[in-house]
Amino acid sequence: AAFETLARISGKEPAGLVDDLEQLIERKLIREEAASGGVIFRFSHQKIREYTYENIPLVRRRLLHEKIALYFESTLAAQPHGAFVFPKLIYHFEKSRLLKKYLEYVIGYLNITQEYFPTGGDAAQPLILSGENGVSVLDMNNIESYFQSVERKITEDPAPFRDEEGQALLSEFYVL
Repeated sequence: AAFETLARISGKEPAGLVDDLEQLIERKLIREEAASGGVIFRFSHQKIREYTYENIPLVRRRLLHEKIALYFESTLAAQPHGAFVFPKLIYHFEKSRLLKKYLEYVIGYLNITQEYFPTGGDAAQPLILSGENGVSVLDMNNIESYFQSVERKITEDPAPFRDEEGQALLSEFYVL
């Protein structure tokens, strides 16, 4: 992630965050890479990333996903192609269990995708959606199973959809 993103999500002072990042670099747990417009930090190996994630308590994980989702949501207006952030929003709102927001971005992304990449006949277009690492490709041939999985998530916890806003989201989803 970019330094600015880490600073904003962590809430740490930049100097303290730099100290923490330097320690992780020295221990070879993360690496620093130059990127357009700044520096990004990545885990040095996928197994370290997985181990770290799996050892975060579930409550803290949900809170982190919420902070990350809200951060990405706050950046939407400033991005010319904000829809490219939707898969990350879908992933993080799903993991944070903010199901209204999750469904809002699923609907928005499916609407945008169909507008720009309509399918016709046998030509199935891929959809880029939330996945294990935040992004994956959903083949349009499997769209029915995707809709069923979204429906399962929202019926497992119907409480967020009992108000007027929730009912409107459900209606919009079922119209898709």
